[in-house]
Amino acid sequence: MLVRYGWDLRWASGPEGRRFLRDWPGLGGEAECLVEKGVALVGCDTLAVDAVGSQENPAHHALLGSEVYVVENLKNLNRLPPFCLFVALPLKIRGGSGSLVRAGALLPGR
Repeated sequence: MLVRYGWDLRWASGPEGRRFLRDWPGLGGEAECLVEKGVALVGCDTLAVDAVGSQENPAHHALLGSEVYVVENLKNLNRLPPFCLFVALPLKIRGGSGSLVRAGALLPGR
């Protein structure tokens, strides 16, 4: 499941880029519902699946604790149709807990 907040539109370099780093939205406790539905991956266009300032990081704990992959800081989710096949190809990092990914989508009929 990919969550589009439109936050990637705030990304910029220099002083304008500070808007991207402040007050982003997130899933929070709603992530439990996604786990119950059997979602395998959650991606978002914010810096984290939890909202900024979340002290307990409930989405991270719910998702990662249930072995649901988390992909953050995506761009151009607004260009995807409602249903597509999302692909995230991570780097092979021995003993690592995260990685940059090459993200892409396979679109129907293309």
